[in-house]
Amino acid sequence: MSHPFAAIQQLWTSLKTSNSFVQNSAFMLSASLSGIIIQLIFSPILSRIYSPDVYGLFSIFNSMAVVAGVFATLGYNRAFVLPREDSIFRALLRFGIRATWITGFLVLLITLIFGNTINSTFGSEDMGLWIWLLGPAIVLLSFDRMALDWSIRVKSFKKQSLISVPITLATKSFNALYGWLISSTVEGLIFTTMLHYLVRIVVYVLRIIPGATAFLRNAPNAEVRKVAREEYREYPRYIMWGNAIHTFSNYLPILVMPLLLDSSRPAGLLVYAGLILDLPARLMNSAISPVFLQKATETHHRNPEELGALTRRLYWNLLFISAVPLLILFVVGAPLYGWVFGAEWTEAGAAAEILSVYFLYRLIGSPISSIFNVLRKEKQAFGFQIVLFLFKLAALIVGGLYTDDFLELVVVFSIANGLTYALLIGWVFALLRQPVVRILLISIAVQGALLTGAYYLKLALFA
Repeated sequence: MSHPFAAIQQLWTSLKTSNSFVQNSAFMLSASLSGIIIQLIFSPILSRIYSPDVYGLFSIFNSMAVVAGVFATLGYNRAFVLPREDSIFRALLRFGIRATWITGFLVLLITLIFGNTINSTFGSEDMGLWIWLLGPAIVLLSFDRMALDWSIRVKSFKKQSLISVPITLATKSFNALYGWLISSTVEGLIFTTMLHYLVRIVVYVLRIIPGATAFLRNAPNAEVRKVAREEYREYPRYIMWGNAIHTFSNYLPILVMPLLLDSSRPAGLLVYAGLILDLPARLMNSAISPVFLQKATETHHRNPEELGALTRRLYWNLLFISAVPLLILFVVGAPLYGWVFGAEWTEAGAAAEILSVYFLYRLIGSPISSIFNVLRKEKQAFGFQIVLFLFKLAALIVGGLYTDDFLELVVVFSIANGLTYALLIGWVFALLRQPVVRILLISIAVQGALLTGAYYLKLALFA
């Protein structure tokens, strides 16, 4: 009987310990939960201001910015947490900043020259000249990423959690007011996103990261830059490309379905389908993934044989935590979306029901994939991301040859994603010398049992 109380006491002690894994996770989790609450409050409002077609235009714009933004930093931001010497980190930061300015300028030139061609290719002619903001958006997004990764390096988790709520609340309010009072067209969504990045960058540099401005003024010498470039040469060569392919894979349906269906509307429906699905993913990425990366890196340096057990514990915890909200969405997705977001979003709810089946593996696979970085298996990660990307792309193209129905394409994409994320999970545990087959079989059995029960519940409620 003493074991549960001992575990609770240990958890409470860890929660009070400064910069402990539990405390840092709690800070990031609280910030993510607050952001989710704000999102849930504003989404039904915004869905009645901006139509699926408008969200489709913005989704195409945002997807381009996010994918191109991966190249902007050359992948160096992914290594910010790794150097033990601040001088090496400073060099990596400078590399990322310089590359971002160059990328933003090149994209601006491309959109000025070929903007109309880009819009017509993706069926987003109504985007108009707002496509010219793609370059500046990439710069802001990349600087925001670097500021976030910098704050993780210095473990400013508490400050992050305190400042995230007012920033999110302010930008969401701006979004709603702009659409209501000025125009419910795509520029309102673009302006809001760029404003969000800009405010976060300023706050991180001035308030979150200790001594950030002084740190930025000190340039690393040539010898330090040479050492940093050599030690982390794998990042622009492999990590950047692997991360780009991974990011492109995530945004693939948003960019490819408008090409296959000759409309930007499917992109908007997919974004709202992922709105509820992505809530747990946001918790993982903002609350769990950064802290796990930092903890896994420390464990690998101090006690590498414990890394497998640490990853396995996180995996099982995420499996059971993630299953509950996804099962609920599987049962009531379509009617829930129609009631909460409006009748024109019911189809997005039906898509969310389908996608929820594979999303379980995405939720638990994404956080533990940072093991590739911890173990410095950059080349393996790069090769595996290519396989994942090609498999997803082939599934969408083949599906597009046989159907022009949005939901049928979602089914094909969901099956392909489930298989690829299962392979990703298996690869990670193989690197850690864990029982891969046993872990995957138990995971599939648990999901199968839960889905069977949820399916019969769905029939009982809506048949």
